[in-house]
Amino acid sequence: MVSESFVGGQYRNTDRPTMFSIGSGPLHNELISWIKKGDPLSPFLFLLVMEALSSIFYKAGLERFLKDIQAPKDGPIISHLFYADYALILGEWDRDNVTNVARCLRIFYLCSGLKINLHKSNLYRLGVENGDIKDMANVIGCNTGNIPLSYLGITVGANMNRINNWDPIVEVFDKRLSVWKAKTMFIGGRLTFINSVLESLPIYYFSFYKALVGIIKNLEAKMRKFLWVGSNDNSKMNWVAWDWVTWPKKKRGLGISRLKEVNEALLYKWGWRYRVETQSLWRKVYAGCWNNIVKLVSKLNLNGKRLNRVILGKVGNGDDIRFWIDTWMGDLPFAERWPHLFTLESFKSCRVSERIDSGQGNGVFAWNLVRHPETDTELKEWHECKEAVNMVRLSNDRDSWIWNINGQDGFSVNSVKKTLIHDRGNNQLPNFKWCKWVPIKCNIMAWRGNLDRLAAKVNLRRRNVEIASVMCPFCDEYEESVDHLFTACSVAIRVWTAINVWCKIPPIFAFEFKDLLDTQKFFPWGEKCKKDHQWTDYYLVLVYMEKQERVGFQADQEKLRDNQLSC
Repeated sequence: MVSESFVGGQYRNTDRPTMFSIGSGPLHNELISWIKKGDPLSPFLFLLVMEALSSIFYKAGLERFLKDIQAPKDGPIISHLFYADYALILGEWDRDNVTNVARCLRIFYLCSGLKINLHKSNLYRLGVENGDIKDMANVIGCNTGNIPLSYLGITVGANMNRINNWDPIVEVFDKRLSVWKAKTMFIGGRLTFINSVLESLPIYYFSFYKALVGIIKNLEAKMRKFLWVGSNDNSKMNWVAWDWVTWPKKKRGLGISRLKEVNEALLYKWGWRYRVETQSLWRKVYAGCWNNIVKLVSKLNLNGKRLNRVILGKVGNGDDIRFWIDTWMGDLPFAERWPHLFTLESFKSCRVSERIDSGQGNGVFAWNLVRHPETDTELKEWHECKEAVNMVRLSNDRDSWIWNINGQDGFSVNSVKKTLIHDRGNNQLPNFKWCKWVPIKCNIMAWRGNLDRLAAKVNLRRRNVEIASVMCPFCDEYEESVDHLFTACSVAIRVWTAINVWCKIPPIFAFEFKDLLDTQKFFPWGEKCKKDHQWTDYYLVLVYMEKQERVGFQADQEKLRDNQLSC
């Protein structure tokens, strides 16, 4: 901002009953509305009252009682910003100006019964000494504050390229993980907690700032440890690589989002809104963080394309679409299509309406080149450009924009996330289908077994874990691997045989763990039964129960051995 100061205040209701008073002409007829808690009109009462306060400041600005500020680059004049119960009052650093702000707030209190909470109000300054701000704060009776400040839960005025300015997000993560007793949650509950809570915590910051690589690694490390360990007190083995975990469930992963992709998808939203919402206030105040966001998004690649190639312009009157930089005819902007001709352009950000002279009829061009094309390449590009835009016809309608990714009709953050996931390429995970009819913990156990990432003794030895014996605790004949434990062990074979007899189904011939997940494909059941994966759900539960039985059996064996040694 270009002003030297601004005042921030938060409003609260007084202890008296809610009353809304409206003056009408010189007679000052009062309309008093008593609204109780739970009334359908209560949500709109605050909006109506804040609209009255906005009118007071607007009228004071028109009468020159308040010295407003003007945004950079001939932007709009701004005196105040209201959102919910937060208010920012902006103005020049002047004692009379601050005094008139206090008078407007006093008038608002006398009319509405809403009083400013001075204990929660702060006076901020830019380029002013501390002694001056304290004297000015005494005029209003509020506190003093320093830049950067927290507004609507986000840090404003801080250098977000420094890691310490991201501490609020890290602290929120730690607070959430300390409150929830993760030790009492199964892995399915922890996965749900990550998808529904932890992934959503940094979204507000990710919507405005490009997250640092170190911050993303730190947050994902906390999510990874919470998934496999459950708390920060202990250290356990991460059985599956994080790159595999963060694939969607339809692509054989656990469905956890990568925070980098979430950050980029949210930033792309501002690039799209910058093109579409040309009349919005934030678009007119094109400075500060908005300028940085748009420049940052313009450098990102989506499906191998920059933003100016992803957003296609549909020409109307040609006042918003840039002739050379935007993509509005074909798949490439003219600057990339005819680069030699673009270097001759004197005003490279010109609009379509500035190059197609509609005043003399369509098809007449108003070129503004540094010099006439001379070389063969320049002349060739010049003739090609003239032929391409020869059929362009301007109209009285406004220019419009089209999101040109994967045939999407309109922009959505979800579509950008899907495109970023597609840009990763193909994963090497084996086929696995999630079954919605069984608990999540059963699906995760089967998913890990399909990857050979269960805590079998052979896998523990492969990870340098000291084990007294790697023999199967059931049969004590072969080494305990995932395939042996569920398919080749004599105890497992007897279990599956008993299930065949009990369910009256053909014998199960499974040589690997994944054969158990595909059993329903070879049974003579109806198509509906196969489609719904009913028997897959059944086998997932049985496999999970067998795994739990093995854990309990192993614990009993170790307990018995310890008792014998103690005797």
